[in-house]
Amino acid sequence: MPRPRSATPSFSIAVRAGEDLYQRARLLAAVRCVPLAELVREALREFVDTADDMPTMPPARPSTGRRRGQVVQRGPSSWTIRISLPADVEGKRKTWNKTVHGTRQDAERALAHAIYRYDSGKLEVPA
Repeated sequence: MPRPRSATPSFSIAVRAGEDLYQRARLLAAVRCVPLAELVREALREFVDTADDMPTMPPARPSTGRRRGQVVQRGPSSWTIRISLPADVEGKRKTWNKTVHGTRQDAERALAHAIYRYDSGKLEVPA
C-alpha cells in the first residue's frame, strides 16, 4: 500500500529547493561580479524591507533610550549604584540605592545584576 502524501512538502524537497536557490545565487553572483556574501546581504535586506507587515515580538520592556541606573563614586574604593524606579501614584520619583566596595568595574557589574534582578521581580524595592 503506498504511503499517503502529506499536505506540507517534505524536508528533502525543501533541501533540494534550497540547493537550487544556492546554485542560482552563485550563478548570479558570478554574472554580476560580486561576492556571494554581498548578494546574500542584499537579498536579506530586500526580504526585511518587504516583511514590514509581518508580526513582530514586542520589546521586553519599553525602551526610553536612557540608561536605567547610575554609578556614583563616594570614596577611593566605594561606589553607590542607583536604579530609577517608576513614580508612585502621587508622581513622586523613587530610587533604589546600594553601596559597593571595590573598583568601578565591580560597581558596574553589580548595577547590571541589580537591574536584571529588578526586571525579573527578585529585587526588593522600597514601598
